[in-house]
Amino acid sequence: MNKFVAVLSLIVAVASGARIPRDSGYSQSGSQRGNAQAQAPIGIVSSVYNGPTAESQNFDFAFETENGIRQEATGEMKTIDDTEVVVMRGSYTYLDAEGRDVTVTWEADENGYRAESDILPVAPEIPFEEQRQAVAAQIAFAQQEEQAAAASSTSNRYAPAPANSYSAAAPAAPTSQYGAASPAQPTYTQYNY
Repeated sequence: MNKFVAVLSLIVAVASGARIPRDSGYSQSGSQRGNAQAQAPIGIVSSVYNGPTAESQNFDFAFETENGIRQEATGEMKTIDDTEVVVMRGSYTYLDAEGRDVTVTWEADENGYRAESDILPVAPEIPFEEQRQAVAAQIAFAQQEEQAAAASSTSNRYAPAPANSYSAAAPAAPTSQYGAASPAQPTYTQYNY
């Protein structure tokens, strides 16, 4: 948990720190141009950090900069199959090249990272009915598998495969007529969950 807090603190520090100017005032040869002016760092308008405590592993942070960048996030520990994982939710906002606010809302949990925003691309509609039916069937099948796994009394979703679940040993590598091993062939191992 201490590593997580350290990494989170580093992210906040980097995100709220000095901005690296695109025009550093140096040419490709490394000599400084006479008309380049140094840019002042962008200041922090507000910053809040409530770290985990002995009573609660939950945390939250938020900051806003002078140029309109805002970020906020909350996190909590969640137990999934006897494994503690961090679940985080948050958002960030910045001004795009046209001066409009762009907001991205995100969530990271046992289902992965998911982001939503008006700026993110949207998948096109599936053009043919047969394809739509096939996709719908795949989604329904995946949902049935998820429901079956959730209904199971024990889930191995986060557990390593047991030592006895491997298939038979892979055959010995084939050799050439001169006794040297042939180029490696891919081998496949079956896992029984």
